[in-house]
Amino acid sequence: GHGRALYNLGAAYARGDHGAPDMAEAAAYYRRAAAAGNGRAAAMLGVMVLSGDLAGTAADARRWLDDADAAGFAAWELLAAVGLDDPRADDD
Repeated sequence: GHGRALYNLGAAYARGDHGAPDMAEAAAYYRRAAAAGNGRAAAMLGVMVLSGDLAGTAADARRWLDDADAAGFAAWELLAAVGLDDPRADDD
């Protein structure tokens, strides 16, 4: 139940450390990590939705990104690093 450990497992599945990348398994660990308060995991889920690696709507992505910010992780930094626009910018 440790948020950082769960995040690390999700990242390992996303990278395919032990075979082909498994985004569904990565998302499952990221969800658990986000529930444990890991903001980076919540941001990753938002990015996965926006990039099409995880089914969801723009509203789902915004919710994950907001959760990341609330947990103390600046979601915009991850979005910028992967070259995605922040969908919440349209909300202003």
